[in-house]
Amino acid sequence: MEQRWISFFTIVIFCATVPGFLYASNFAPHDWEGSDLTLQNGDVIWGLHKNVGTLKIPKEAVVGVLEYATTVPGSGYLDIQARAIILDGKIDAKGKGFPGGGGGGGGGGAVVAREDYVRGQGGIGGRGKTDVQIGMDGGQGKHGEDEPGGTGGSGGQGLGNFGGIGGAGGLGKGDKAGGDGAKGNDGGYDSPGANTDTSTDTSIRMGCGGGGGGGGAGGGTEKFDWYDWETPQWMGAGGGGGGGASGGTGGGYVRLIVSSLLLFRGEIDTSGTLGLTGANGTNGSVSGNNSYGGNGGNGANVGPEGEGKGGTGGESAEDARRGGTGGDSGAGSGGGVVLACDDRTGMILLGTIHATGGGDLLTNGGTVKILYPTGEIVNTAEINAGRVFEGSIWPEPTVTPTPTYTPTPSPTLSPTDTPTPIGTPTPAPIRADLNRDGRVDFKDLLLFQQDWWRFKEGK
Repeated sequence: MEQRWISFFTIVIFCATVPGFLYASNFAPHDWEGSDLTLQNGDVIWGLHKNVGTLKIPKEAVVGVLEYATTVPGSGYLDIQARAIILDGKIDAKGKGFPGGGGGGGGGGAVVAREDYVRGQGGIGGRGKTDVQIGMDGGQGKHGEDEPGGTGGSGGQGLGNFGGIGGAGGLGKGDKAGGDGAKGNDGGYDSPGANTDTSTDTSIRMGCGGGGGGGGAGGGTEKFDWYDWETPQWMGAGGGGGGGASGGTGGGYVRLIVSSLLLFRGEIDTSGTLGLTGANGTNGSVSGNNSYGGNGGNGANVGPEGEGKGGTGGESAEDARRGGTGGDSGAGSGGGVVLACDDRTGMILLGTIHATGGGDLLTNGGTVKILYPTGEIVNTAEINAGRVFEGSIWPEPTVTPTPTYTPTPSPTLSPTDTPTPIGTPTPAPIRADLNRDGRVDFKDLLLFQQDWWRFKEGK
């Protein structure tokens, strides 16, 4: 019983000392029907949130966007439609978009021995993601052969319409060092590896994943000649190839559209990332008549942000060669940002926006759009992106010119004599009502014709 109370007390102390722990909440897509929303540090929000009254993110609060997953609708982006937004904290969508491909496994080192030999095992390809539907796995490294080392596995392709293609694995080259794995290709924003966006509306994209690096090949070794008695009884063992790095993940996107006020003094981050580093290949070894080819390093799994470097090739022993280096990761592309206000004086931008590709690349960074009616806004924001567009989206109202005079319509003469309904007051006589019956009709026309002819005849 005492131990339970101690455990409970420990949990309470932990919750009280970790900032935002008690208040962190998840906010799935929702219609707020005009209600206000204040987010706290550690909260996670995603998808479309419409009809928000006033959204507030206070200073020092970091609010995350849920990482993209095929099974969660709205994940990977944040879309807010509100009357007003006051953003003093941070919206973090870095690396929350489409994932990259897994790194390729390194090839095993070769070995030749007179009596006993063990070829190096190929490294395992990295996983694109735990969900097999997103991000392609890296290929497995090949087994070391008698002379050339095993070929490295290819990197997996990143997810998204413009996901980067994985790098090719290095080739085993006989009595040479193993070939290096190729770097994965960068993910693109709206074209392969680049941002060529020209749109000026509120359209926006998540960043695409980068390709995984190819695995390095295992090192080769000199071929043993059984008829040359001066050759040693054993030969060297090649080092294993390094595993490829996983591809970087694309950034999520953030779209904030308000009708009245957008006060931005905080930070928005929709950058892509670099992937994790592949495992190094192991060294070859020699012991008496036994030679062991080094095992290839494993390709990296797609995961949190890293340096995106391929693993180094294992060093060889004696007369053999070292393994090749694994390929570096392709950078995930940045996601887009839209800030739009329907009030010509309601936009004040003083914060910072990061929408670059992994490793701070601008070539595949996302697009940042600042949209408002014609008028004055305050914009001193620091923006790092592949493209920045500032302009009008809502057309100005069309002013209907006021005429200098209002024409009076002419009275319409009815061909039929409609009697005045009972109980209807008799209107005051008008000039065209010649017979004073309260109506202008065919009888008045006949009287007018009679008067006209009398005037013409001088009567």
